Amino acid sequence: MRPIIHPMFTLRNWKRGDEQGLQEMLDNPNIIKNLSDSYHYPFTEDDARRYVREYLDPSSTNFAVTIDERIIGGTELIFKDDPGLALVEGWIGEPYWKKGIGHQMFRAMSQYAFDNYSINTVEARVFTWNTASARTLEKAGFTFEGVLENSSIKHHNLVDVWIYHAKRDYNHEKNLFRIYKNKFGQ
Repeated sequence: MRPIIHPMFTLRNWKRGDEQGLQEMLDNPNIIKNLSDSYHYPFTEDDARRYVREYLDPSSTNFAVTIDERIIGGTELIFKDDPGLALVEGWIGEPYWKKGIGHQMFRAMSQYAFDNYSINTVEARVFTWNTASARTLEKAGFTFEGVLENSSIKHHNLVDVWIYHAKRDYNHEKNLFRIYKNKFGQ
């Protein structure tokens, strides 16, 4: 993939040398608690080496999020059985929270998906306790679709997730006020 250069960050393929930055960002229980159980705390140097090695393939849709080549996060498009749908996942390191990077990352990934693949919907899933990420998705133009009860496993327990969708050609600004008012009562 050619890097996606945004004024705030760059999305690019993982490369050797990213391991230390990845480990520094993901070795944080505040991040790990909101990711799937395939991530764990502590996140070690060996974990980071395995992760980067797994995604070195230039055709991978798992990307590093960087600022001036420093790893600040990661994001991935996952293609499921439905040819019109891709799942997007992503995380930003805690030092970069509340800077507007998260929602811009999800917008960039949605646009990348729509520009490069024949899909109409990008889906994101959020644990129901993670209201900050839910708001991030809504700022990115995703619409709340519903709750999947007992649909994910976290720490060996079944937990609920919120489902969000972004649609091809969706006006990201169109429904933000309605979304905030209805979901968060603001």
